[in-house]
Amino acid sequence: MFFRQYRVLLAVLLAADCALTATALARESRDWMQSAMQAAEEGRFGVAERRYRQVLRQEPQHPQAMYGLAVALNSMGRTEEATRLLEELITVQPKFQPAYYLLGTLYERQGDLKRAREAYRTYVAISPASIPPDPDIRIKLRSLGIF
Repeated sequence: MFFRQYRVLLAVLLAADCALTATALARESRDWMQSAMQAAEEGRFGVAERRYRQVLRQEPQHPQAMYGLAVALNSMGRTEEATRLLEELITVQPKFQPAYYLLGTLYERQGDLKRAREAYRTYVAISPASIPPDPDIRIKLRSLGIF
C-alpha cells in the first residue's frame, strides 16, 4: 500500500517538476526572443543570431525565431543559410506569411525569378487581404506580374 502511494506521489511531483521546467523554458525563450528582437532593431545582427539560436535550442520549430534568424542571417549577407532556414520554416509552418515574402526576395536576388514568383504568389494567396497593404510591396509584386 505504501509503495503504491509513494509511486503516485512521485508521479505527481515529477509531473509538477516537468510543468515548472516547461514554464521556465517558455519564460526563458520569451526573454531570448525579446532580447534577439531588440538586438536586431539596433542592427546587432550577430547578437540577434546567437539569441535566436538560443530560442531554437529550446524550441526547434519556433516560427518567429526561425524567421528572425533568417532575417539576421540575410542582414549579415548569409543569404544561402537564410534561404534554407526559410524553406524549412514553410515546411513546418506553411501559413507563416512573412516567410514567403522574404523567401521571394531572396530567390529574386539569386536570379531565380520562377521560384520568387511562386513564393510571392503564395504570400498573396495566404494574405488576409488579396492585395498586400504596403504600397512598395504592391508595386514590386505588380512589376513581377504577380497580380
